[in-house]
Amino acid sequence: MVYSWVMTKDKWITQYRKGIYELAILMLLSKKDMYGYGISKELKKTKVLSIAGGAIYPILNRLHEKGWIISYIDKKEKGKGPERKYYKITSDGMLVLEQRNNDFNKLNVAIQSLIEEGK
Repeated sequence: MVYSWVMTKDKWITQYRKGIYELAILMLLSKKDMYGYGISKELKKTKVLSIAGGAIYPILNRLHEKGWIISYIDKKEKGKGPERKYYKITSDGMLVLEQRNNDFNKLNVAIQSLIEEGK
């Protein structure tokens, strides 16, 4: 029972997920430009990264403010329903993605080695 109490009081998981969502979104946008709902849909393909549709936009805004992504309205889709705001990774975003991937991989290896040592 202590574990569930700790998890409800601990902000670590929230901060961890914020970083993971940023990384995952940058990964998706490095492959192709996407709109918010499309990003959310892709993330929901894995239960761990599932996110409520509206919760994606504060993350996208934060990435935009940092200059890691830009947004635009796709002119080709005009007249085919509501306009969609697409997001595209910037060159700075690509550099951040590369660095964060490296950092994430190093952390993963370090954690795995600690787990293996404990066996």
